[in-house]
Amino acid sequence: MPRKARTAQAPASAPKPPTAPAPLAAPTADDIRGVLDASQDSTATHKQLAKKLSAICERMGSKNFTAALVTLIQPLLLVSKKHRGVEKVFRFLRVFCLELQEEETITDLINVCLDFCRARDKTVRYRACEVTSHLMDTLPCEDEDDEEEEDPHRAALYNKVIETMKRCLMDSAVKVRSMSVNALYRLHEADDPEDDVLQVLMLAMAEDACPEVRRQVLKRVMVSPVTLPHILRMSRDVCTENRKLTYTIIKKSIAFTKFTIHQRVLLLRDGLADRDAG
Repeated sequence: MPRKARTAQAPASAPKPPTAPAPLAAPTADDIRGVLDASQDSTATHKQLAKKLSAICERMGSKNFTAALVTLIQPLLLVSKKHRGVEKVFRFLRVFCLELQEEETITDLINVCLDFCRARDKTVRYRACEVTSHLMDTLPCEDEDDEEEEDPHRAALYNKVIETMKRCLMDSAVKVRSMSVNALYRLHEADDPEDDVLQVLMLAMAEDACPEVRRQVLKRVMVSPVTLPHILRMSRDVCTENRKLTYTIIKKSIAFTKFTIHQRVLLLRDGLADRDAG
């Protein structure tokens, strides 16, 4: 049989050069929304999500990121009833700022919240105070920087927080007044009788018409020789829960032998005269 002619083989083509990986698409508000949605599921994932959101912030830039984040948070400020998902998002923001450790972004977020504290809607004012209180916990305390030169930007922020929260302490809504204590308390100087923040807190603890607000100050204020007389007066508060809390704080914070004779007499007299069975 005749042999078949061999077909000529094409020469082997040169290997293609490796292609460069496609550049990652710039993150968008949808990426931020995805992280915030995931933060509502479980607090156990907050640290991992905080790292993811920090990476998004770094790639977007502080200003663009803050603007996008604020836009997404705004609807949550309108939620008046206690909502587990909303509470988790606000707590997640605190974890995120602790992970971020970029003071410029944190400062921008706090400034936005302080502006919302002027809103007409009392729910927005309350939620803005709530977020502010979470974010304030992520900034370094003033005594941590005693040996360093004072940061003028941080000082300006603290002054704005003080002035805004002092106004919120006079708010007509009880929950706004109560939440403002949480945002303000860490800026008071318990050993300085002339400290304006301390004076405002002591006034609220003594004269606010709502037991909840007085109790919130009692929980937050530091025990010191300056604040102790004000705290002792709470043992005669008209609210039973506040009187109980006063004795609990005193028991945990200071030895009975540290009181003056007069203070011991007042405490024993008020306690024995209390008709509440608890």
